[in-house]
Amino acid sequence: MPQPTDRKAPESADGGGSGTGGGAGATARAAQGQADEHAELQRLQRQLAPPAGSVPIQGYLLKRSETLHLWNQRWFVLDPLSARMEYRILRSDSHARGTIHFEADSTITVSPINLHGAKQYENCCF
Repeated sequence: MPQPTDRKAPESADGGGSGTGGGAGATARAAQGQADEHAELQRLQRQLAPPAGSVPIQGYLLKRSETLHLWNQRWFVLDPLSARMEYRILRSDSHARGTIHFEADSTITVSPINLHGAKQYENCCF
């Protein structure tokens, strides 16, 4: 005995098919809905992300001592929002040993010269 088969209704010339508006029109609407969701997600991510240049930059740098003129490794924290840089002897120190205030239009760049000469201090001068 022959088994019944599922038959699809023929689609109309505009791709809409018969019935509940399927076909290319539904596919386009679904794709647009996904694009809208993706755009909304990106907008929310931009709102939640910290502004560029607002995250403190921190790490060890070399600081030249005022009395003996020796280069000493210090932990520096540069806060772009407050335009100041603090340094500590160790990262774990609770209070800063010194603070450097910058003008609003200051630019900080890495020095191409390694004054200490040791490989471990490449890119540690600015």
